[in-house]
Amino acid sequence: MMKIIKIPSVGYESNCWLLLEEESGCFSIIDPSSSIEQILQSIRQRNLDEKNLQYILLTHGHFDHILSVDALKKATGAPVLIHEGDESFLTNAEHNAYKHLFRRDLTMQPADRLLQDGDSLPLGSSTIRVMSTPGHTQGSVCYIIENIMLTGDTLFDQDIGRTDLYGGNMEQLQKSLQMIAAIQENYTIYPGHGSVTTLQKQRAYNPYLKTL
Repeated sequence: MMKIIKIPSVGYESNCWLLLEEESGCFSIIDPSSSIEQILQSIRQRNLDEKNLQYILLTHGHFDHILSVDALKKATGAPVLIHEGDESFLTNAEHNAYKHLFRRDLTMQPADRLLQDGDSLPLGSSTIRVMSTPGHTQGSVCYIIENIMLTGDTLFDQDIGRTDLYGGNMEQLQKSLQMIAAIQENYTIYPGHGSVTTLQKQRAYNPYLKTL
């Protein structure tokens, strides 16, 4: 059975998630925006073995979702995965928007693996599916596992991500949202910012999905 835990994050209000396959104890961290101390504390509070951290998964490469990537990899040895469309965001402060907003550099080490649409990532007895959803950035993805959909900044509760930063494209985002809206299952949505919601609720109340 899959369990998902929010790790507290301060500063940019980005959501950092711990995705745990309870039977095996295997887990992943999605969008490590929280401090490394908070992340490691969350892992240890649940008596998880850091060696069972299978992946550090990024929904996209904006700075507010990658703040603890390098520190978490150094602490655990887990590989960093990002869609190939956002490969450069880890090493380019112009692309990850930090320099655009703060006029300073913030870069990370390159990813260990580049993802593509349709990739499958085993997590214990379950499988994480990668769905490419460009628009917020070219490499934005949703991660789907069991009844869970991690949408990053593609889809929020009654809102969507911005498209005015590097790699953003509203036409692409509308197509990605249309693809999400067409999914028949009612996934629980864990977004990159804001509160947890459901796909059924977003089809009914999110103005960006209602108008598609």
